[in-house]
Amino acid sequence: MAFLYHRHLLLLLLHLLLLLLTPAHVAASGGVTFQAILEEARGSNGLAMVLGLRRALHEIPELMFREFRTSAMVQETLASLGIPFQPNFAGTTGVVATIGTGAEPIVALRADMDALPIMEETDVPFKSRHPGKMHACGHDAHTAMLLAAARILQERARAGTLAGTVRLIFQPAEEGGAGGKRMVDGGALRGVSAAFALHVSPKIPAGYVGSRPGMLLAGSGRFNATVWGKGGHAAMPQFTADPILAAAHVVSSLQAIVSRETDPFASRVVSVTQFHGGSADNVIPDTVTLRGTYRATTKEGLADLERRIADIIDAQARVFGCRGSVDYGMMDTVQAAAADDTDTGAAASDGGASGGAASGDAGVSESSAAAEAAEAGGFCSSAGGGTAEGTCSASSTGSTGSSSSSSSSSSSSGHIESSAAEVPPLSEPPAEPLADPLGYDWPPTRIPAYPPTVNDVSMHALGRAVVRKLLGSSAYLEVDPWMAGEDFSFYQEAVPGAMFFLGVGASGENKSGDNNTSQQQQPLPSIPPCSPSMRMPFPSVWRCTWGSWRAFFWRRGHRHRDMCWFLEVDQWMAGEVFSGLEMQAQGQGQGQAQT
Repeated sequence: MAFLYHRHLLLLLLHLLLLLLTPAHVAASGGVTFQAILEEARGSNGLAMVLGLRRALHEIPELMFREFRTSAMVQETLASLGIPFQPNFAGTTGVVATIGTGAEPIVALRADMDALPIMEETDVPFKSRHPGKMHACGHDAHTAMLLAAARILQERARAGTLAGTVRLIFQPAEEGGAGGKRMVDGGALRGVSAAFALHVSPKIPAGYVGSRPGMLLAGSGRFNATVWGKGGHAAMPQFTADPILAAAHVVSSLQAIVSRETDPFASRVVSVTQFHGGSADNVIPDTVTLRGTYRATTKEGLADLERRIADIIDAQARVFGCRGSVDYGMMDTVQAAAADDTDTGAAASDGGASGGAASGDAGVSESSAAAEAAEAGGFCSSAGGGTAEGTCSASSTGSTGSSSSSSSSSSSSGHIESSAAEVPPLSEPPAEPLADPLGYDWPPTRIPAYPPTVNDVSMHALGRAVVRKLLGSSAYLEVDPWMAGEDFSFYQEAVPGAMFFLGVGASGENKSGDNNTSQQQQPLPSIPPCSPSMRMPFPSVWRCTWGSWRAFFWRRGHRHRDMCWFLEVDQWMAGEVFSGLEMQAQGQGQGQAQT
């Protein structure tokens, strides 16, 4: 290709190099060099595959636990590469693949597949074909990059230069559904020695990678509270028990948990994000509902917040003659979305992407109903993951029908026996709902809180060494902890692991706010012979305030609250989609061309 899709290439390379740089792998690689991997990744086949897959996936965004077509595309691509895999993993749309002999060490690389409930309003050729859904958090890019990395890793394995085994995990429901926990409970990490994940970040300029040892992201959960009172006419409040008044005091009192009960050095956040009550101006309602999130940097902190939130809701309601209760981790909006979601699992397609070729996927049905999914609780949204209440049962890996093999066929080394011939074609998506041998609800009614994302010190050091080796010593940025949540934390609870933020921000722009870098930005390092590199300029519209973004989405009837915050977090993807521009920088940025 005539240009280098800079951020995509970096994501692909880091997936590869986090594995290949372990001493055992380097020793067995027979002199495999970074330059050779760079050349292989940037070749016409690799880059075309990345771009084709990403755009094809962008056309078919699907919400959490409903990634039927996305999963089918992943399976089709793996089959074309001759990589064995297990579809419908743990009774979900997840896919787990294996590259290598099955011998130890086994290293897991994870990509998330789900999209968000946002209406995409663009005219780009690869825009979303599913109304009310959009890949605005970069998961289409994550999935495409891991598939492209799989191709090169498979070639290395066939050449005998890949020691050990690579476990590729394509998981559903990162955006608030705790899909990572479900994959872990189902056995996706059986025999795995270490796990790695990447997430794009506009807070870091392209060409840089950020992370930190230890706590990187906070744990997060969600709550759904109800205050019951006694309604009546607003002219006679003495005969009522006003739940609006009680709920208002609940909102105010919840803030005291952080300001008066928490050590100032122990970061916690409690946010009430929804307040619903009443239907007439002159009537005091019977009930008020509150929804929100809570965040802490330790699991003990999360448990303490859950206890105090419940105490305050109950006590403040009783002060005003009402009663209150709180549920944690409710997924009622996901169930509503699943009931209305008619365009993902059953629509037939007359197009697709095989082996990375771009295609239009013109047969996707366009349902007029924009599904309202649960508040996204992962890296790209302000909503949390739920609570530890309502646990998911752990059992051996299951499958659906004859299309998947049982986990009983897994060897002691963790190799998953499967056949590429078992892949359901894109024209025949898996039946829905999927059978669930693990006993989960479908879709789940409760999800656990996301624990803090804590990087293993040694795995972080390995990733940092890869970044410095590939991009130069100044390309690694140690970032500050952030109060967002990510369900990769469930993987890290099971095995040593590390997450890194891949910079996709405008070069030379010193970003501030969440995910600050704790050191001054340096000039973008050169990556010969990969110039000219491609970087995305940010339209001035993305510098709008949080409040104006709220108004932007409310004017368009968008029902998902606080998504404006999410767009600030991953504006690089939204910027590309909303503007339809892919700008090519040559030399010092002279000359631009629209693709």
